[in-house]
Amino acid sequence: MSFVFWFLSHQEYQISDSVEPFLTQFFMKLRGFVAGGGNDAAEKQAPCHMVSREQVRPILVNTLQLIIQRIAYPEWFQHNDPRFEEDERHVAFTEFRRSLTKIYKRIFLVDETLGFQFIQASLTQLTQQVSSVRPMEVEAVLYLYKETGEVVKDVSHHLQNSGPLASCFVQLVECEALIRADHWAVQLSLIELYVRYGRILAIHTELFTKYGQRILEVFLGAQGIRSSDARVVTRACFMLPRLLKPMKKQVVPFVVQMYEAMKDLLAVQYIPSSLVPVHADGMPSQVVLKGGLKAEDQGCLYEAISSLIIVMPPEQMRPALQLLLKDPAGNLTDILNAPPAKVASDVRGYASWAGTNIKQSQMSASHFQQAKHKLLLTGRLP
Repeated sequence: MSFVFWFLSHQEYQISDSVEPFLTQFFMKLRGFVAGGGNDAAEKQAPCHMVSREQVRPILVNTLQLIIQRIAYPEWFQHNDPRFEEDERHVAFTEFRRSLTKIYKRIFLVDETLGFQFIQASLTQLTQQVSSVRPMEVEAVLYLYKETGEVVKDVSHHLQNSGPLASCFVQLVECEALIRADHWAVQLSLIELYVRYGRILAIHTELFTKYGQRILEVFLGAQGIRSSDARVVTRACFMLPRLLKPMKKQVVPFVVQMYEAMKDLLAVQYIPSSLVPVHADGMPSQVVLKGGLKAEDQGCLYEAISSLIIVMPPEQMRPALQLLLKDPAGNLTDILNAPPAKVASDVRGYASWAGTNIKQSQMSASHFQQAKHKLLLTGRLP
């Protein structure tokens, strides 16, 4: 194994990748030879002697340590560049990373306790030294933490019992330097983790009291929907309704505060048609003003707020919905009351503006009605 580890740790990925097939096969078979490994049939029919977990742990530890190093994206990797999507070197690394992830999960089948200890220790080391760790190395740790959730049969039950993944999540959100990171890859990783493990805030309400508002601020701030990277913005908008889903009751008191925080991003601006380029097929391009959002991203934010309004007390529900629809309705009123000559000067521009406002209002009302219908069916809404 020392030779295998030497090759796996080689700085050239073509060399490191060459031993991955062996490691994959090795860990596929290993569980059957570990005494008490959970594979009773293999133990009864084993053709050779069994080994103890203590005997294989040095191999497991070395493999885990190398996986977390090798799974980090190298400096030469070009992200989200269509020119490199079919590049042989990039495709090979993506497959290599995927295979290492499978090996990582197989180690849990051999020694789950060691696996959890490893990811806990990795997160502890990261939060203590985050300022000196390269962004892609941070992403590698967060990625493996997210993938660890795949080896847990019932994540909700695990979080309910404050298992290792729960303590890791608390450790993560307590690290201010980490959750305020300004690198797009780290921001995207954290967004995925907030949604995957954020339900712990609904299960243990005392944790929401302590960390809930912090996570909401991150989502609505420069590490989320106001990120300088468009990839992060789109993902944060899409994931916000999913973040809120398990903790709606806890978040309801912050509805107005959340709306005010994203009010400018929900605004639908008039864009003169002269500024909108037209494709060869005659369809206008989608133009986004600087600091604004795409219509699809705005729709996700409307969905998020609507999902909270439906669980508000009846006396607060209607005023909150009116507040949400106030701006698009106001824009439509302005268009209807505008001098005919003004509208006639740019019919296409005003028609597009009106259509977008109607679409956003309709999406919000649709999400509201769908949620209301579900609650009526379940008897939770009078």
